[in-house]
Amino acid sequence: MTRLAVLFGWLGITLLLAGCGQGDRAQVRAVIEKLDNEQEQAFQTNSARLMEDSSTAQNLAAMVQNNDALTAAGASAIHLAKLEWGPVNVSNDTATAITWETWDTDFKDGSITSIRQENDYRLVKIGGVWMVDADNHPANQATPSPAAGAPASAPAPRATPAGAQRPKGT
Repeated sequence: MTRLAVLFGWLGITLLLAGCGQGDRAQVRAVIEKLDNEQEQAFQTNSARLMEDSSTAQNLAAMVQNNDALTAAGASAIHLAKLEWGPVNVSNDTATAITWETWDTDFKDGSITSIRQENDYRLVKIGGVWMVDADNHPANQATPSPAAGAPASAPAPRATPAGAQRPKGT
């Protein structure tokens, strides 16, 4: 009976530890989804403060720069049309996640551009809260699906940290 109790005890601890990782992975996914929604709202209202609770200062600065570039390119609205998930990995207070995001950008001239791009996120846990610290685009390529007459030079509505290169035409 003692061996059975020890076996069930170890099984319980293993399941508990596995569950903890699932909780962090779910939180990482949730903060990325929240940040995507906040970026849409921040662009519409020209208020970067909306993204402060999901981003580190470094990532927030990159997102503000990206939204400013979209505005300068003539964008009038952005919308996350599709979010596809790849792996989410958590190690202590850091995490990585891969997504493929399709963003639609409306322009003042009435045209719309749709771009699908891989996003490699780096997150950090600060004070028990997950924050996006960086969003890189490793393939350095976007897959555009422009509507007729869409400007080819519009940036994709996703942040790129300082020093990282964005694909040309996005």
